[in-house]
Amino acid sequence: MSPDKGLVRERFGRSLAGYDGEAAVQRGMARRLVAEILNQSGEGCDSALEIGCGTGLLSREMARFLQIRTIVANDLVATCEPRVQGAMKRMPGVAFSFHPGDIEKIDLAPAAFDLVASNAVFHWLDDPAGLLERLASALRAGGLLAFTTFGPDNLREVAAVGRKGLCYRSFAEVAALIERRYRILRCGERRETLRFSSPRRVLEHLRRTGANGLERARWTRGVLHTFEEEYRERFGKGDAVTLTYHPMFFVARLKDDQETSRREAWQHSSFPALIPGSVKASPRV
Repeated sequence: MSPDKGLVRERFGRSLAGYDGEAAVQRGMARRLVAEILNQSGEGCDSALEIGCGTGLLSREMARFLQIRTIVANDLVATCEPRVQGAMKRMPGVAFSFHPGDIEKIDLAPAAFDLVASNAVFHWLDDPAGLLERLASALRAGGLLAFTTFGPDNLREVAAVGRKGLCYRSFAEVAALIERRYRILRCGERRETLRFSSPRRVLEHLRRTGANGLERARWTRGVLHTFEEEYRERFGKGDAVTLTYHPMFFVARLKDDQETSRREAWQHSSFPALIPGSVKASPRV
């Protein structure tokens, strides 16, 4: 199903206070993405556009590990600004600006960025192909596109017990969209299984990460009881229950005119566990 962006904005706005403490998978994804960008860009880049900055997980990693001068950050949730601005004040040497709004509707300056980066956002888009085309115009020649997203097995347990879920694209489907205008340099996917003490704790986790922004249905006592019973029966492991994440990452370079009609083999990587995660590079001091 396509997301209701008004509801997505509302739920992510409510999750800001607890997001960083709960989003271990997303933090690991940000770290891995920056490591891959570093491998492809050497010392870094001059100017970056970040889509869906949230509380600044990826912003901080880019500022610490990439020799980057300017980050232009966007998010659907305008109330992200004080949090991410506060975090970036502790990152000297980086000019940071925040621009709220739906990235699919915002005008982008042509040839303005060396890097477009995004962490755990692209699965929320209505028209990712259209945005990728527009981002190609916003990148300078040879610029990098780097993002993470989630695949079809993401939160599969929740969908299996009858709750609404996104129609996640497969790894190959996302790669095919990218290849129209970009040359894929590195990409990978994995499944990450988290354990929680109860199905109710799973729901709390989803609420704190804003991943419950798909339906407004009321959770009556009866509905909650049925959910808990079925979830524990199907996905219980001893004294815990499981929840699956399916992160995927892509790093690609903007094609020149001669490359646009040519397909090339990707370097597909099965990347290591995201919790804990670390970047093997020296942070900026």
